[in-house]
Amino acid sequence: MLSVHTVWKHFSVMSFHILALTIMVSIAASTTAFAWQEPPRGSKLRKDLMNTIRPIAGLHLTPPIEFVVRDLRVDGDFAFALLDPQRPGGIPIDWYSTLGSSLFRTQRDFENFGIEMIVFFERVRGIWYIRDYSIGASDLWYAGSRLCADYGHIQPYTCLR
Repeated sequence: MLSVHTVWKHFSVMSFHILALTIMVSIAASTTAFAWQEPPRGSKLRKDLMNTIRPIAGLHLTPPIEFVVRDLRVDGDFAFALLDPQRPGGIPIDWYSTLGSSLFRTQRDFENFGIEMIVFFERVRGIWYIRDYSIGASDLWYAGSRLCADYGHIQPYTCLR
């Protein structure tokens, strides 16, 4: 017959092993899942990425444009940005007074979703290029796309593997 002491001893050892395994898995997951970095404000890398998207943003939104960076992730030759474009001084952009509104004749629901930009960058031979982007998307248009094969490591919650 097992005593309370014997049962407690086995339970304690088993609980310790489960706790240790949980901690090891958590540490391993946190170091591999988040290998990306956010370039600090004022860094050359951050400026290079913003200057890469600025001409495309200007085509749609009419210059001058500044970006509020909500998320910027870089890992090697791949980068992802979630940006809120605005006029200098923090002035909101009126979509209906932009080049994009007249050129593309799109009816967007910017009042509800804003003029948020989602941008996927790729560096080739030292130069950053735009792989794909959206302005004012109200869904995760890239989830499950071919982009997830290259960007899943910096978008782990959207690009499930």
